[in-house]
Parts: sequence; C-alpha cells; structure tokens
Amino acid sequence: APRHLLETSDVISPYLFPLNASGVLMMYRNTPTITTLWRRSAAASTVLSTSTYQVFDEWWGPLAGKDNMPAVIGREADAGTVRLSLASSRQRVMADDKQYIGRATPGLNEHFSACWRHGALWVNPGAEGAPCLGLHPRRGVGRQVAILHFSLLKRTASFAKLPALPASYGGRYPSEMVFTGDGLWLPYASSSSSSSSSS
Repeated sequence: APRHLLETSDVISPYLFPLNASGVLMMYRNTPTITTLWRRSAAASTVLSTSTYQVFDEWWGPLAGKDNMPAVIGREADAGTVRLSLASSRQRVMADDKQYIGRATPGLNEHFSACWRHGALWVNPGAEGAPCLGLHPRRGVGRQVAILHFSLLKRTASFAKLPALPASYGGRYPSEMVFTGDGLWLPYASSSSSSSSSS
C-alpha cells in the first residue's frame, strides 16, 4: 500500500461503501484500539459460542444486516475513532472473477483474465493493459490492481488441481503468468521466449 495510505488509515478495505470489510483481504493497524474492535460488536458473543461459520468479518452470511465487522467498522469510522480507507469508483484496488452486470445473482465471468507481469497485477489485459506471454486472452478495460480474489474459480476442478508451482521451475517463480477461466498459463521454464503452457 502507498505510504500516505498507511500513515493516514487504521483500516484499509478493497471494497466500496457500504460493505466496509472484506475478510482477510484487508489491512488493520496493529494497535490495541484496532485489534480489539471486534469486541464492540453485539454479535461477538454469538460468534464465539457458535460452532458454525458466521462470516463475521464480511458483509454477507448469517450476520448480514446485523452487528458484524463491517457494521462495527462503519460505526466507529462515523464516530471518528477509526480512520477507514475504502476503494472508490475511480480507484479500485481489488478485482474478482464474478460478472455482476446483467445478472440477478453474480456468476462466473467467462471473459475473466488476469496477468501478473514483472511485479504488477492487471485484470483484463489486452489492448488497454499489459499483455502477458505475448497473449491477449480477453478484451476489456484493463486496469492495475493490488488484490485478485478467485471467489468462484477457486471452487472449480481445474483450479483445485493446480500445484503451488510446477516442479519444472525448480523453486523459481516466473516473472509473468496469466489466469483465465481455462486455467493458469506460464512460460515454458526452459525458454526465455513468450511460449506458454496451461497447467
């Protein structure tokens, strides 16, 4: 995160208002006030005494519309006790693999693609973004992001079978790779060319 954002924020969320919290995809300042925020929730005792997953740290789930962490963070930000930094429509720091427009319920974006290239993460790489491996897998509005959430692709059989890193790389990470709904595309480990293979 940029230094100015770290210096002026206690909680950084990649979501837009009013979601406020996105579970693990956030940054919290390590101070007693911030690390004990959860205790200010009226739902805290329920969460601690329930054996089922309550999705306390996100906006959806059994505690949706109740006093979950998004509600606590929003309330404390309104009171001025927490400096909350959210994404905006002009600066989106996160992307996911869902299609929201034209659907009653968000589903898998069949045209999703993402590119990791020399330390930068892009979604919808193509004419407007940085291509990876010489590929232009999909067309769309390319933009650089900090977080990529595989909310639906992580549940598919092809992604479940992906190893952490193919053995042919000998423990070295490639400088670029492409993610699409069809899988993970990597350059051949034995070549410096833009050839690619699907894992």
